[in-house]
Amino acid sequence: MNRSNVLMAVLGAALLLAGAAEAASSRGVPLKLRASEKADAPVVEEVQLYGNSHALVIGIDDYTNGWPRLSMAVKDAQLVAEALKKKGFDVTLVLNAKAVELNRAFEEFFLLKGEDPDARLFVWYAGHGHSERGEGFLVPADAPTPAKRGQFRLKSLALRRIGEFVRLAESKHAFAIFDSCFSGTVFESARALPPSAVTRATTLPVRQFLTSGDAGQTVSDDGAFRELFIRALDGEERADANGDGYVTASEMGLFLTDRVTNLTQSKQTPRYGKLRDKDWDRGDFVFSLPVVETPKPKQVATATRAADTGAAAARLQQETVFWESIKDSGDPGAYKAYLEAFPGGTFAPLARVKLEAAEGKAITQQRALADERKALEAERQRLAAEAEARRRAEDEARRKAFAEERAKLAAERERFSAEAEARQKRLAEERARLTKQQQMAALTPPSTPAAPATKTHAATVIALAPADYLPLPEGTKVDYGTWSFKVEEVEGSSIIFRDSNNKYRAYEMGFIPAGESPFTIQTGKNGGATDPVLRFSSEAKASFASLWPLEVGKSATFTFEEQGFGGSYAYSYEDEWTYKVKVTGTEQLAAAGKHLATYVIEIDAHSDNGRKFDEKLWYHPASGLIVKMKRSWSGEALDSERGYRISLADTDPGETQSYELKRVRFPEGSKNALAE
Repeated sequence: MNRSNVLMAVLGAALLLAGAAEAASSRGVPLKLRASEKADAPVVEEVQLYGNSHALVIGIDDYTNGWPRLSMAVKDAQLVAEALKKKGFDVTLVLNAKAVELNRAFEEFFLLKGEDPDARLFVWYAGHGHSERGEGFLVPADAPTPAKRGQFRLKSLALRRIGEFVRLAESKHAFAIFDSCFSGTVFESARALPPSAVTRATTLPVRQFLTSGDAGQTVSDDGAFRELFIRALDGEERADANGDGYVTASEMGLFLTDRVTNLTQSKQTPRYGKLRDKDWDRGDFVFSLPVVETPKPKQVATATRAADTGAAAARLQQETVFWESIKDSGDPGAYKAYLEAFPGGTFAPLARVKLEAAEGKAITQQRALADERKALEAERQRLAAEAEARRRAEDEARRKAFAEERAKLAAERERFSAEAEARQKRLAEERARLTKQQQMAALTPPSTPAAPATKTHAATVIALAPADYLPLPEGTKVDYGTWSFKVEEVEGSSIIFRDSNNKYRAYEMGFIPAGESPFTIQTGKNGGATDPVLRFSSEAKASFASLWPLEVGKSATFTFEEQGFGGSYAYSYEDEWTYKVKVTGTEQLAAAGKHLATYVIEIDAHSDNGRKFDEKLWYHPASGLIVKMKRSWSGEALDSERGYRISLADTDPGETQSYELKRVRFPEGSKNALAE
């Protein structure tokens, strides 16, 4: 809350006077309730505010685990306990409590003593307090220093626990005073302002707190705070701001804050207020003051003069208290409030001087703030301009790199296309030569009797010329019956397919691996590779590419890594494969409605984890297509007992895969032997 607002409330409370106080009973407090908060409002009811009064008083001097010993905490607790007993409190005195004892004392006090809804609960704690990361702690005698972190938090009692305890108590009023310095969530509350008069609202439930110092301050261990509290309790100090004969917790907080701040020259600033909770910030804890008997005046005139003198003295006292609380604040609002209340007061000239200086300072601060905001805005604009320039430069660099990459790919495509055309030309020439040889052979009569007619087989061994690698054109659609795909892009020696499930897969030179399942080469298409993936090194690619031009008898051996990831299977795994690839012969097959001359390629593959398969491929060099494939698995399966996932579909021993070309459609204008 703004300090000037608090001081305005102090002024309002100080200017209203009420009747004489009632003496406290042995346990409760007889309370005269007025019709409103106006000082002259009529008394409408007299109630016994509390059925019982309980106090928990704690003092700790003998710290044994690194904290400095105190000298007055125990004595302060003993003196406060005696003063409270005189006020009718049932007092529980706890001295030099260790962690277990401190926690038990608070729990039993609020949960057992707090069972009575008509009781009032008061707590006094004198000992070390500590704050860290916005949380406050009470420090028992055996707690280590905060340097031990977890051990300190284990032993000490967090103030948020106090907040829990006071909420669990059923008593209508609770007031806790901590003669320590710290901050914490329990103190995140607005200051309670004392009303001009006690009304029925005073009797509503409330939880109030007061601490003798703020976080980071050193609280004096000289008994001064305790002495001021007891003197206020006994009516020896003007803690009763509205003069009604009672001291509420709000008035006690206002009095102790003003006096301690003034006496310590602001080195020690108490904090007070109500719990920030709509159910527990409504009433006010009440102490009754001793009744002072005033002798009856013998003459009316003397009584009138005495009353006038007393009123003037009281007003001067109120003015002095108010001025002392604001004179060094530097707050223009506080000086204006004083001048409105005391326009001809003793300190009015000085107040006007301080007001003028404070307003001038405020104007200077406002101008400085405006200049700072202007500088910050200029800096923000400069940083935004730099960020925009960086973004544009990065975009331009990306566009340039992309254009260069596209140009490189276009050149690579042109090279592959030229090589494919040259290969097609050589194949045509070789076919013409073979056709001529066959025609010549047909003209030569047989030297032996003709063999009986036999059944024609689907596969016939033929002679094929060496064949260069022929990449499939982009846009080619291939249908193998059990699966199909479309060639999306050719990147160097890798062909990227998109299958009917809209998944992207890459195959090295259209071969490795052959088929939809179980493998795919790693690619960045479609947000990443399908799981599992095979990682080809440049050495493996070079070894595989050495098979071209294809000829019967050529072979290559290379290795690559396989990886599976937990996102797709029960467990992730890694494996390394060794492929032995050999061109073993040629055959003529009937596929896709045509007779196709193919190379037969056989693959012997095994992994470090014991998996194995044999594969046979029929490759049509004139189109660049694998027209038939057979694969059979042996060796070992990956399972959870060996530390891998449960199983990888279609790779267990005894599993087989096969497919055969059904149909192929090439993009319009494509020059290919199978183009429709």
